[in-house]
Amino acid sequence: MSLAVADFLVGLVVMPYMVLTVEGCCWHFGATFFQLQCSLDIMLCAASILHLSGVAFDRYCAVCNPPLYSSKMSHGRAGLLITLCRAVPLIVSFGPILLSLHKLRVDVALPENACILLVNCVYAVTASLVVFYLPVVTVLVAHCKIYRAARRQAVLISAVEAQVFTRPGEDSGKKRNHRNSMRRQRKAA
Repeated sequence: MSLAVADFLVGLVVMPYMVLTVEGCCWHFGATFFQLQCSLDIMLCAASILHLSGVAFDRYCAVCNPPLYSSKMSHGRAGLLITLCRAVPLIVSFGPILLSLHKLRVDVALPENACILLVNCVYAVTASLVVFYLPVVTVLVAHCKIYRAARRQAVLISAVEAQVFTRPGEDSGKKRNHRNSMRRQRKAA
């Protein structure tokens, strides 16, 4: 739900103003609102990306260690994960932009109604690492591990299934029920 809200807010709050700036390449709402809009843009897009990495982490915990999942991923820990997915973008976006830290040592004169956000190298690299590159690496690593665990589980299910069906003298109804059960488990893996 939190990811859906973040994506909805991107569409509701960020996109309409970005369309206006692309169309006219001119900002008519004042410098303060431009800074607020840029902060919201960075914050909401970053929140969406961090929520995706949180979902990947949750899936990793559920697939790679199912017996411990319910004890490790409690409601409190899930709430902490969601809070981090909201707080980190808030700090990365609003703090530096509203305090004008993003343009320290940037000496470029722009027209007053220009819709360009200039940032220094330190802010650009730090913000990009924190809200894009690290979450993307987290998602990729988690999904690779999930894929390997699912493949391993599918092989184990096939091995168990092969053992069950090679036992002589079992009732054919029992075999059919077990085979159907194993198919369902294979779909889950």
